Amino acid sequence: MRYFLYAILSVIADILAFSLAPIAVIFITGTHTPWIWRWITTHDAPIDSGHLDHYWSTPTTKLGLYWSRVKWIWRNPAYQVGHWLGYDQRGVKITKHSDNAGLWDTGIPNEAYWTAVNAKGQKAFLFEKQSNWKLPFVKQVFTLEQQFGWKLYRNDPDQRCMLAIRFNPFKRYL
Repeated sequence: MRYFLYAILSVIADILAFSLAPIAVIFITGTHTPWIWRWITTHDAPIDSGHLDHYWSTPTTKLGLYWSRVKWIWRNPAYQVGHWLGYDQRGVKITKHSDNAGLWDTGIPNEAYWTAVNAKGQKAFLFEKQSNWKLPFVKQVFTLEQQFGWKLYRNDPDQRCMLAIRFNPFKRYL
């Protein structure tokens, strides 16, 4: 039940982050994101990671830098909120009921389901699945990517794994 409440909060935060990103980046000075806007971006990477980590080219103008930062937030909207709604990994014991996680991001259909209990007795789960599909008369193969629960595979320094809610029918590998 906790997951469903957190998932709703996360989706609301994502929608707000996506719509407010063009305004929020105006307030960023250097690489400093003011505290009031920290919820809108990632907890584990700076606002300029989009071009610093070569997801896209390095901007050469102020407008380019602005656009790069907006795209970074759009790529990871309200990622920080997902971390705040995360699961305490201290003393966690994970049970892998099915695990094809090694196939994730390969384009090969896969599915994994894990459950966990931490030192406080709190329970968590992770379900993720990728399946291929295509439209009639179209050569492109798409992957339907689903991920729900908490990212139990993460090892963040604060021992908190973030909430996961992802549904993407148009991921492309093949």
